Amino acid sequence: MRVGDRCVTPCKHKGVVVWVSEDGRTVAVQCLEWHERVIEKPVGGCVRRRFKPVYIIEATDDGC
Repeated sequence: MRVGDRCVTPCKHKGVVVWVSEDGRTVAVQCLEWHERVIEKPVGGCVRRRFKPVYIIEATDDGC
């Protein structure tokens, strides 16, 4: 696996490798789809946060 390779993320979306460890066993994969989280404020109301998560996973021989 190399930085820039495409694979499937743990959330089952398409992702891209953004970091590979020196030994090549661990990779960081960023999801290419937007995820959304609703955060409740303590004084009332809520805020919606959109983000593209990054997952740290063990690499396998056939890809992510």
